[in-house]
Amino acid sequence: MIRRTLTLALCLLTALATVALAQPVPPAPSALEPQFATVAVPRDVVGSLAQDRQGLIWIGTSDGLARFDGYRLRPIEREGATPVQRNLGWVRSLAAAADGGMWIGTEVNGLARYDPAFDRVRMLGSGSERPTPIRALAEDGAGRVWVGTLGQGLLRYEPKAGRFDTEPLLVGGEPERRVLALAVGRDGSLWAGHWRGLARRDARGGWTALALPDGVTGISTLLEDRTGRLWFGSVDGRVGRLEDDGQPRWLVARFKGGVQALAQGQDGTVWAGLTDGIAWLDGASGTLLRQLRH
Repeated sequence: MIRRTLTLALCLLTALATVALAQPVPPAPSALEPQFATVAVPRDVVGSLAQDRQGLIWIGTSDGLARFDGYRLRPIEREGATPVQRNLGWVRSLAAAADGGMWIGTEVNGLARYDPAFDRVRMLGSGSERPTPIRALAEDGAGRVWVGTLGQGLLRYEPKAGRFDTEPLLVGGEPERRVLALAVGRDGSLWAGHWRGLARRDARGGWTALALPDGVTGISTLLEDRTGRLWFGSVDGRVGRLEDDGQPRWLVARFKGGVQALAQGQDGTVWAGLTDGIAWLDGASGTLLRQLRH
């Protein structure tokens, strides 16, 4: 099971590395597997993937963080005297920063930021101020970081002030405290996938809930594609999209397990990371092209 999970994750990061400008010819996934066995990075659950402004691939796992330059994996750690102190723990979410850094959301250690100028990781907040567990991150055009958590709802981090503020997200008149996915649209709006569906925050701060087909379901991942359309994946194994009329629609039959991640390849194909494998969907029609199960 561990080996199959890694192979699928490595297939995905290889596809991402293919479009990285700095890495024209990445190695095959099979060439990367030995690095997980020899480099001090975790070897079981890959929980998050992101590509930074330089085209490098970041891999968040259940036991730390690593960065892939197209040829080698390098563990990314915080400062500390012992391996336990340096390890970031379970990295649940990653978001590229506009300045080339990386925002890092963890299960128990809160929010961290990788600073490329000093090549180091800095933990943000202290003690009870640290939001946990983090499930989603997104940086907006103003440089603010939106933080989705399980239990504390949606938070907004102001880097200049070093402060976390709560952003009220009401669903049916009640606060939703389980925010699973975030995405900033090209129009400046913020999309939030939560345990009871999908909501949009406009530039003035007003929230609108979108009624999903077939009722309430948790939205676990979001993607704005190159045309500006929003894709969403659910905890119960469905992939949907907002159509030109602004209405959400499920695209394909339900997959077994949940949809963990969505990404778009250079050719426009949308990749869906599933609990039991990977699926490829046509970026225009939304039809299923292929599915790989493990």
